[in-house]
Amino acid sequence: MLRTRIHAVFREIILLAGLFSGTLSAATETLPLTVTPGLNSLEWVVTNTGGTDSGTAFTGNCDASAGLSISEATAANGDTDAFDNAYQLFVDNAIFVAPALVDLTGEIFTAGPVVLSGLNTSVEILFSGSLQAARILAIFENPGLIPITINVDVPINLGSDTDTTIERTESGDTVFTTSDRWLVTSDDGANPDAINTTVIYGPGSPTVTPTSVTETVCNDSKVQPEGIGFSFTITIPANDTRSLMFFAGLGDIQGTNNTVIGAILNAAMFNTNKGIDTRLLVGLSISERLEILNWDFEATIDDTLIEEDKTLFEEFFGCSLGTGRSNDPTLLLLVLFALVGLGRKQLHRGYNPLRIFAE
Repeated sequence: MLRTRIHAVFREIILLAGLFSGTLSAATETLPLTVTPGLNSLEWVVTNTGGTDSGTAFTGNCDASAGLSISEATAANGDTDAFDNAYQLFVDNAIFVAPALVDLTGEIFTAGPVVLSGLNTSVEILFSGSLQAARILAIFENPGLIPITINVDVPINLGSDTDTTIERTESGDTVFTTSDRWLVTSDDGANPDAINTTVIYGPGSPTVTPTSVTETVCNDSKVQPEGIGFSFTITIPANDTRSLMFFAGLGDIQGTNNTVIGAILNAAMFNTNKGIDTRLLVGLSISERLEILNWDFEATIDDTLIEEDKTLFEEFFGCSLGTGRSNDPTLLLLVLFALVGLGRKQLHRGYNPLRIFAE
């Protein structure tokens, strides 16, 4: 556990140092927003009009009111119509509506926080610049003194209308159940619609798995079903943060083609945590990974990752961790700032981050 704590501290220090040095550039944006990561024709459209007109997640018209969603996407080869509003976030039947201003820093889009059920709720989406994939992170911060339990619903209209076809689930069949961590779908197996891969939760022993799944979701005035949806019940401890993470893949994910077989083959990367393409985990510190309830990253925090951070720390600051000392006052200030920032997140876990310099 000590190495895990060291790893988290180093990641936070290095991130903070990047902020001080001005290497991270944020851009304030408004919705709708078209994101073009740079991989051929790959494109994602984010809107704030994806809510339903029924007041619930899985029924009604899914573009009839305010609500953050990925409303459309185009695969790298140019095939379109991947979504007709997807990855909406409902907390206790209240949809997440993005503020007027959102943020796009590099590949990472952020909206919020918005207060839902007493939680400061944010949505962060990584739009990969080198993969046909996005990482969706729903972040829940509990500022209160008691735990809060919520129900989370995520409807995904896949854009394939009544021809939505399940090509393969993680269990190897075409029947979608709560046991399936991922599934590949198409518009009746035919182009030019983009093939979709939906990743709902991770392998191992995550804290939570879906309480239910459905193939009947909000529609766009057509006969249901048109996509998939899933629900979680989660608890956020007092004065703490927890999150849920999903992945949206287009085409064959790791290439530029749009085939069912390519999507199925590459979806297998999500069968193990170490198999996930590391480009999909960019920007997630170890402490943030450990807050994700529907993934179990504890087992992947090993000596190899710690050694990578040790090397990165030494190269960045020009000092050795062997002695645990440095004469650079800038480093000492950064360490102090990082520890102060970590205090609220880390001290409740029952340890003092300063111990890492004494052990």
